[in-house]
Amino acid sequence: MKREMLTTTIRITPDQHSFAKHNMGSLSHFVRQKLDEERFKATPIPYHTNLIPQAAKCYPNPKGNYCGICWPDGIPDLREWKSYRSRATEGSFFGTWDEWIHHNASKYLRNVPDTQQVAEKESSEAVTHNLGIIRRIWRLIF
Repeated sequence: MKREMLTTTIRITPDQHSFAKHNMGSLSHFVRQKLDEERFKATPIPYHTNLIPQAAKCYPNPKGNYCGICWPDGIPDLREWKSYRSRATEGSFFGTWDEWIHHNASKYLRNVPDTQQVAEKESSEAVTHNLGIIRRIWRLIF
């Protein structure tokens, strides 16, 4: 079955035209290929593509066609995914992807000071500093 093709024009610079003419077989084929790649990146598929039971998620395919059920907000950072998979494969982490994210988030949260405690400490230091100035002025006067 032959796909219906539309004809359109694109504007390119003379340098781009020269490069395409000397280095590519067909500019039209190249443009169609790039458009398909971008379309697949932006379009999740409404079914599981490559479910990994241990992760309870599908593989986050960076070339597009990722599972829209497992990754409704888009795929994760691939370095983080590879870190999870290597730990899960070697046996140093047992759990799903969501448990991994929760584990890492709680690890980072333990290292971040509580903002309310920091604000209270800074406030009390400011009051102590102001009180010291008032005492100095009081002693200077009397």
